[in-house]
Amino acid sequence: MMKKNEKFISLILIICISLSIIGCKADNTKDDKKRDYIVYGVKSTDLNFKPFSGQMNEQEIYNALFDGFFEKNKKGDIIPVLFDSYKVSKDGLEYIFTLRNNARWSDGSSITCDDILNYFRQLLSYNNKNSFVSELFSIYGAKKYHEGNDDFSCVAITKENENTIKIRMNNKDEAFLEKLSSPRYRLVKKLGDLNKIKDNYKNIKYSGAYRIDDVNKDGTIMLKLNDGYHDNVENSPNKILLKRYESTEVALADMEIGNVDFFKGAPESEVLRLYNNNKLQVYPKQDTIFLGFNLAKDRLTNSLNFRRAIQRGLSYSFYTYGGVKSGEYEVTKGQIVRNTGQNKTALFTAGSISSDEIKSHIEDNVVVANKIIKENEDFKSAHLKILCENKYSSIAEFIKQKLEADLKFKVDIVDCNEGSLTEQKKKADYDMVLCSYDFHDEDKKDIYSSMFSGCSWNDEDFLKLSKKIESKKDYSTDNVEKMISDKIPYIPILFANDVVCKSEKISYINFDSNGIIELKKLEVKQ
Repeated sequence: MMKKNEKFISLILIICISLSIIGCKADNTKDDKKRDYIVYGVKSTDLNFKPFSGQMNEQEIYNALFDGFFEKNKKGDIIPVLFDSYKVSKDGLEYIFTLRNNARWSDGSSITCDDILNYFRQLLSYNNKNSFVSELFSIYGAKKYHEGNDDFSCVAITKENENTIKIRMNNKDEAFLEKLSSPRYRLVKKLGDLNKIKDNYKNIKYSGAYRIDDVNKDGTIMLKLNDGYHDNVENSPNKILLKRYESTEVALADMEIGNVDFFKGAPESEVLRLYNNNKLQVYPKQDTIFLGFNLAKDRLTNSLNFRRAIQRGLSYSFYTYGGVKSGEYEVTKGQIVRNTGQNKTALFTAGSISSDEIKSHIEDNVVVANKIIKENEDFKSAHLKILCENKYSSIAEFIKQKLEADLKFKVDIVDCNEGSLTEQKKKADYDMVLCSYDFHDEDKKDIYSSMFSGCSWNDEDFLKLSKKIESKKDYSTDNVEKMISDKIPYIPILFANDVVCKSEKISYINFDSNGIIELKKLEVKQ
């Protein structure tokens, strides 16, 4: 009798739970139909924008709130945004910029040349200690003003008339417009407001397509389209709610019941299912992530055999890295430049080879690596230091775990922001560095020149190429790539992807040339 009662009670509980779940789903569906906004799941709603401190997690939000002077289209062409047109003198020392006559702040007032002068006054100020400022020192007087030796009147940025600005240069800077097209240079009325934007959002003027319309008590933030925005945003969502999620698993669960419409990243176990159901969009970037070696004579990494041991020890291991399984990265398979003509399904390299094959390859390569180490007494007690940018910390941790577990090395990681990485490399107190190069934006010769700039490597083959690399003249990039493959100054380990989960509400998510989501170009099903 007792067992029958227990079964009856269990049955009642199951029915109640089932009805509760159905009720919740019904309510969510009802709410979803009422919603007049799109929900974007984000990692953070802090919005403490720091555009001059390297890449920001909230860059797409910053871009939506503030427009730049220029941007690159997907072909890599530089196009005006807040400017309507520009002219460059024959000697490259003078730029004339014409402002759009329909450029407006979010309060409806016109964006003026005085606003742009004020932006550069703040940007180049002595108070802005960021290292990126130095890239604008090609502007006449910019360095003098930044160092506190004169006021802004010494800077050759002047208003010619109500719609025109002239910039005079110290010297010809062929990369000047490209610098201005960087996402960090976007028109902000007061740069100091970026540190406390949530506290003061109602009083801030926004130059972009969206403004912050509300900061809610539950931590969500509502963005709303700016009336009178100069670009065509007729098909853009009128409102976008930013909602913070602790994990992609939680965000996906909410997406499945209609409470979120898109978010970056994806749970590893769900990637292929989502992709096959058209709920995952992958943007293959042209960024190659390398593990570079310090080739100075006093480092173990100067030895080709030591670099081979590292290469072998890591070979095939990245198939097991979480970032590859989630689609965020693709294994390079030894390639330096991504093959853009590949089929999109090839992005998921984690599924292109069986786990048994991966395990077998890893074990075989670890055996070879340890054999090299055993034959070289100096290698056995290696204590290595890896430099990396903060955004690659998880990759560095993965390498550390593999080298310590499989090769018995001791590994320390030094996390750096984008600016301090260069300073740390100059000190030369490191063995390896995680770095990335964008083969979409830059010429191969410029990249290889940057990779080997100031290198004191006494390898015979490298010395033959080094002068040509430095002068960027008359050499085949194929020869450099062969040298990298044979002599291993760098190991190409991963290609970067952008991965976004999207609900049925979202037709397509557009990315700009930097791989950043363009919220104003979000395609929503009507």
